[in-house]
Order: sequence, then C-alpha cells, then structure tokens
Amino acid sequence: MNIYVDGTPLVRKRDGIGQLTKELLINTALLMPNDVFKVLVFKNDPPTKNEFPSNISFKVLPLNRRLYTAVFKLFRPLAINKYLDETPDLVIYPNFVTYPFIDGVRSLVFVYDLVFIDMPEAVEKKNLKYLTKFINWSVGRGAELIAISSYFKNELSRIYRLPCSSVHQIRPGVESPRKYDSETETKVLEGLGLKPDYILFVGTLQPGKNISKLIEAFTRLPKEIKQQHPLVLVGAMGWKSDGIRQQLEAAIQNGESIRHLGYTDDDTVNILYKNAILFVFPSLYEGFGLPVLEAMSYGAPVLSSKNTGLIDAAGDAVFEVAPGSVESIASGMQRILEEPKLRQELISKGTDHYKQLSWKRTGQDMREIIEKAIK
Repeated sequence: MNIYVDGTPLVRKRDGIGQLTKELLINTALLMPNDVFKVLVFKNDPPTKNEFPSNISFKVLPLNRRLYTAVFKLFRPLAINKYLDETPDLVIYPNFVTYPFIDGVRSLVFVYDLVFIDMPEAVEKKNLKYLTKFINWSVGRGAELIAISSYFKNELSRIYRLPCSSVHQIRPGVESPRKYDSETETKVLEGLGLKPDYILFVGTLQPGKNISKLIEAFTRLPKEIKQQHPLVLVGAMGWKSDGIRQQLEAAIQNGESIRHLGYTDDDTVNILYKNAILFVFPSLYEGFGLPVLEAMSYGAPVLSSKNTGLIDAAGDAVFEVAPGSVESIASGMQRILEEPKLRQELISKGTDHYKQLSWKRTGQDMREIIEKAIK
C-alpha cells in the first residue's frame, strides 16, 4: 500500500501538531512494515532530520510552497497528481485541510479543534477564512475526519453532519521521559537563571491559553510563595498577544517573580518539567492539551481546566480549576504549593494516567483507521 502524508507540520518550527505528526508517522509505519509512506514536501522547504523508519521516505515536489499556497488560497486548490510517482492508495493530511491537494484519492484529514467556530475572535482573520472555507471543501469532497479527543469527535460529527463512520478518533501519546544526569539539569537551569521548584506553564502565549488570568492569579499569591516559587512561562508569543506582552512587562516591572523564556528546545523543556513544583494549564480551549501529559510524565503535579479536549488529556489526574475565575486558579495554586500530600497524590495519579496513553497505542489506532478507510 502506498500512503502519502502532507509533511507541512514537519518542516516548520516544531509545535504540537508537528510533534504529533512525527510520532504518528513513526509508530504507524513501524506497525505497517510492508507498506510505503511518502511524506510530501516542497522544493524550498528546510531539510528535516532523518529520524524515521526505512519505509518512510520524502517526496520533494518541484513547486515553491509560497506560490502554491497563494494559488491554493486565492483561486482554487490545484491538484498535484502529475508530480507524484504513482497514484496513492490513501492520503493523510495532518493539518486541518487537504493541502497539498491530491485528486481522486481517499483522504483522512486531522481537525484538532473548532476554535475558528467556537472562538473566532481568537483566530487570525486570514486563518479564520482559510479554515472555514477549506474544511468545508474537504468534507464536501468526501474526506474522512480524525479528531484527537472524544469531545471534538462528537462536535465534528454534529457540525459537519457526518455519520460516525466518517469521523475517527486517536488519542495522542507521550514518549517515555528522557533521563538526564544531575549535572546536565543543573547546567541548564543555571543557564536560565532558575532554581528547582518554580511554577511552570508550557504553550503558545495567546488568549485561548488564558495567560492573562494565570498572570493575575499568580500576582494574588502570598509574597513568600511567589519569591520561593516564581512563575516560568515557556513558549513563543502567539496571535493577539500584545495585551499579554504588556501585562507581563508591567507585572515584571512591579517586581513580580515571573520569567518568560520564549521557545526552547525539547531537552530544555523536559528538564523544566522535571524540576517544576507545579505545572499550570488553565486553558480556555484545547484540541487535546499534550503539555499536560508531558508534565505528568516528568513527575509534575498538574493544575488544569477540564474543558473541550482537555477532558481526555487531564482525565481524573489533575487539580481542576475554573478557567474563567482568577480566584479559582490562585487558590488552587496556593493549596497545591502548601500541601505536600496533595502534590504527591496528583503526581501519583498523573503517572498512572500518562502511562495509559502511549505513541505506540496511537500508532495502533491509526493503523486501524487506515485499514477501515481503504476497504
């Protein structure tokens, strides 16, 4: 079987979708050694690491990505069939739409959330138009959809009026925690000007992540707690982040113990997870919420909201807060920081929960979906 996969998430700065695409490819291909996976990239894309099984190869399209994208968005999706080595049996699109478009072939499209419908004010205008138009277009051409949480599986079926057989679900996994020696951990933390036992957030700093209320909640904590446990924010500034940036700068100028580290590499994030006394994720809206699982895997107790996709990611292993309430977030943080027994209980529950969600299981789910799709 020849399976083509859009490689867009693999060639840009690796985010949650990029991580999922990589792990999904690897773990599915390992379970289907007699099948061929070809990852589609454009001629001007940056090179990717050779970290894939032997039955995964890269097909470089003789097209400029920016030019093709402009035509795709402004005029109509141009089929790229003539540039392929053969007609694939199936195409997997891990980034919301059937891009780059292959005509006349069964397709599976990942739609991680519906924020462009539920919270359009939180989406950049050009992306709002793009997603609204082309997800409808993809569904209209018979694409089957894949969600990464039970909540969005039901929502996709309802909103696009699709039968349950046309909407599938996989659950993202988390890799086994990497081991680092104490010297390496100390060097990384000292390089960042940190000591263990900080409060940690990992994710893009944008309105949907509820960063403003998180910052406000932190400022309400007792002074001695804030001095002992600073708030560390890891992630790039996202869409509509001007207000967050201004709030963050003002809080720091007022002497609040808050650090924004920006985007960091995987090893640094892992070490930050491991040395955090508390991981906080009071998000307003999530397709799944992979950082919650990652934090659990490194032994951090988790405070989180439990809405949308976070229902699956959090399970019963987090301290649940109301994301709309600064008081709920602040009191939750203070209680966890002041009660060692509660922290240990959350760590134990988190360990049990994350072990149920592995990338191998994700690959098994994906293989079953592929087998159903080509029957």
